[in-house]
Amino acid sequence: MSMLRASVIGTIVPETETSGRNLRVLLAAICADPDRFSNNTNENMTRDGQRRWVAWTNRAVKDETGQAVAGICVGNDVTAQHAEASRVQSDHERLTSIFDALDQPVYVADMQTYEILYANRALKLTVGSEAVGQLCYRVLQGRDTPCPFCTNDAIRRLDGTPLQWEFHNEFLDHHYALTDRVIGWPDGRRVRFELAIDVTDRVGTHDVLDHEIEELAN
Repeated sequence: MSMLRASVIGTIVPETETSGRNLRVLLAAICADPDRFSNNTNENMTRDGQRRWVAWTNRAVKDETGQAVAGICVGNDVTAQHAEASRVQSDHERLTSIFDALDQPVYVADMQTYEILYANRALKLTVGSEAVGQLCYRVLQGRDTPCPFCTNDAIRRLDGTPLQWEFHNEFLDHHYALTDRVIGWPDGRRVRFELAIDVTDRVGTHDVLDHEIEELAN
């Protein structure tokens, strides 16, 4: 009973989240329009000051005129889930920062829709566009339909084991040593990852040597 008539701020809700979000402003918005925040997650605190993340279901109690006179809020502690989601997001950001530092093109695509979910700086420079949100077979191969040589089925079967192969991209007119594999994405999807190393010069040199050897043999 000690919480009756006590202010929510300072009892179960801190003034600000650890992220810096102002929870006094958030609560004012919830009280003004509970239906808009029927589902909401924010940081709370226990009697001894520990911070906990709670997923709230909020419902307005209205009088006969339809005016909100009270609110019913039911909370579910999701601290463990929030910590795991934060860890996954942190790992994801660390990984993409590494990809962005590479000189070799890297992209990630949805294996069902072929939508590019991520492209590093090198890939954007290679194709001359943002690439993210576009279809991989269109922006990378200049095709209107999925590539007949797509390795999605193969890397699904390998389930995380890298597939390494070489391919001459006629659309970009470069030869690449490719590494494809399935990786996890923050939203839970299993997606396609590809790293491309441009080996055009190496292949060109080999072609010249093969031609010279053939001429000498003849």
